[in-house]
Amino acid sequence: SHDNMYGLFLAAADQYGKGNFGVLHFDSHMDNVQAGYGFFVHNANGIYMGQKMGLFKGEDLVQVGMTSLGPDQALVDYAKAQGSRWHFQAEIERDGWVTVMKRVLEDVKDIENLVVTLDIDIMDQVYVPGTGGREPDGPSASEMMRLMRAVGIQNNIVAIEISEYAPMLDSRSNQTATVVRQLMMHTIYGMAAKRRGITDPFYCHPDMCDDGR
Repeated sequence: SHDNMYGLFLAAADQYGKGNFGVLHFDSHMDNVQAGYGFFVHNANGIYMGQKMGLFKGEDLVQVGMTSLGPDQALVDYAKAQGSRWHFQAEIERDGWVTVMKRVLEDVKDIENLVVTLDIDIMDQVYVPGTGGREPDGPSASEMMRLMRAVGIQNNIVAIEISEYAPMLDSRSNQTATVVRQLMMHTIYGMAAKRRGITDPFYCHPDMCDDGR
């Protein structure tokens, strides 16, 4: 469940200090609901609680992929007041994935310590049936893998979580589990490339992108 996100923020704050890390949040939902519904933290208020408790600054938050039936105007206005940046699915549909991907990378390029929290319901449900927050639009698994790899190359990722995987809802072939594994692997591929001195987020090995003809 995405209520784990708050624990991730606590761990990052414990390691680097409050306000000394930024957050890249992939999700179909903004997760800044202020209502508690009887809980201190739940899977729709992790972003709100992280900001309320001063764990990270609003201007150090970038959100990507929101769609669904919300958020309502009040949630958008709250995000504006915090100085957050975002890229809704509507922007992706209008301008294209590659264009928005470049904007996301530009938004986070100066964040020294980056925490990544990825709710798999950001993707079209055809790729990830094994989640409780399925949505009929969003990026493909391939597009998300490319972006995760690019962030791994460009940024210093200090913590990452991939959430909302529900095995009991997955296909008989474990399709969603395979996608989750590859998302994590492509992030690690990017981090490994960075350690080897690769700096281009869109790097492609010459043998993989050109057969030499």
